[in-house]
Amino acid sequence: MLFCPKCGSLMKPFEDKKGRVLKCPNCNHINKKKEEVKLTETSKESAKIDVIEETPQIYSKVLEECPKCKNKECEYWLRQMRGADEAPTKFFRCLKCKYTWKDEDR
Repeated sequence: MLFCPKCGSLMKPFEDKKGRVLKCPNCNHINKKKEEVKLTETSKESAKIDVIEETPQIYSKVLEECPKCKNKECEYWLRQMRGADEAPTKFFRCLKCKYTWKDEDR
């Protein structure tokens, strides 16, 4: 396995004019090293798979004033940002202007 030095994504096998190389699917960085990259049937198939965005999540709606547009309706979700012994962080997103902020930002 080799990770992209620019963005950190997993490099995928790719065939170009110069032969077999590793290419980043995220930023299109190509591995410049002259290493032999062996493409198996499995890796050829996996090189063709596109990354799909996560399935959109449905969040709870709450009455909270947006600091940007002053709209009073937004959605919120909780995300564990620190250790398990710490409280999760609450995020809000305005349903009107899509501005996102953390509960602790206020």
